[in-house]
Amino acid sequence: MFYYKGHSMLTTLPSPSAQTIRQSVPDQEDIIRRSLERSARYGVDPHLDGAPESTRLSDEQLRERINGQRVFYTLAKEQIDSLYRLLRDTGFCMALADSEGYVLYVVGDSDLVEHFKRRRCIPGYRWTERDIGTCAIGLSLEERVPVFLPGDRMYSAQARKISNAGAPVFSLDGGRVLGAISLSGGSDMMHIHTLGLVRQAAETVTSQLRERERIRELAIKNQYMRALVESDSRGIVTVDQTGRIVEANSTARKLLKLSPGCEGKSFEELEYLTLGSLRKAVQDGDITDGTVMAGQIAGMINKKQTCKEMIDEMMAEATKLLNR
Repeated sequence: MFYYKGHSMLTTLPSPSAQTIRQSVPDQEDIIRRSLERSARYGVDPHLDGAPESTRLSDEQLRERINGQRVFYTLAKEQIDSLYRLLRDTGFCMALADSEGYVLYVVGDSDLVEHFKRRRCIPGYRWTERDIGTCAIGLSLEERVPVFLPGDRMYSAQARKISNAGAPVFSLDGGRVLGAISLSGGSDMMHIHTLGLVRQAAETVTSQLRERERIRELAIKNQYMRALVESDSRGIVTVDQTGRIVEANSTARKLLKLSPGCEGKSFEELEYLTLGSLRKAVQDGDITDGTVMAGQIAGMINKKQTCKEMIDEMMAEATKLLNR
């Protein structure tokens, strides 16, 4: 059965049968069968009590492994902690592993965490099919799909009282598996629907990675645009939709005597600062420190002409229209 803790209500659902799993998650039974066959071919002892000591990383190796994938680790840990806050005190435990099956993080209710410690499903140990046989972490990494693994389908006889759900976390382009998230609980408490929780957590990590990359690309583009604006000899001020200053290049700061903290000033304040600069340009001919006014029509200018050429052109166009 699966317990859901929400407000003051506790709901129980029947434990899943193999038929229920086949109906709810297509091909799950085939995936588990293939994993059990692989585990037997690898020669894994079905009576193994946990991850082999030979897979253990030193504390330094574990730190280096986490630091080498810090963004993935941080985002995945946040998702796990967020989900576990909803499941706390209901008999569940969650784990995070990297692409090679090394456990990086574990959190859960104390009795289940103790079970994990005895079976060495703790940070620094490797949980793959080759090491421990069919398990949620190793299976989701191997098959690259979310899996629900009832306790009686675990390869290890020592683990058959615990059911598991696992889901792989993919890279931005979906080409690489970065790791896996698993959720475990007593076989009398887990339900096929727990797979949806784990799958959503894994997909959220990938979405957050994609969002971070989008923000990084925008930051690079903004930096490029700032460099272009700053290199322009003209004074350029950008404002937001409310008319407040967002940014000004060094020429604009000099002309308008803007302080480094001018961002956020209103457009009215900007207009006040420019009083007198129009006179410099129009009457004194100072186009360096003066302000040259141009409306949207300036965008239609595509050539240089003398006054005589402009008047002659306008007269010719008017004559042509009148003679139609």
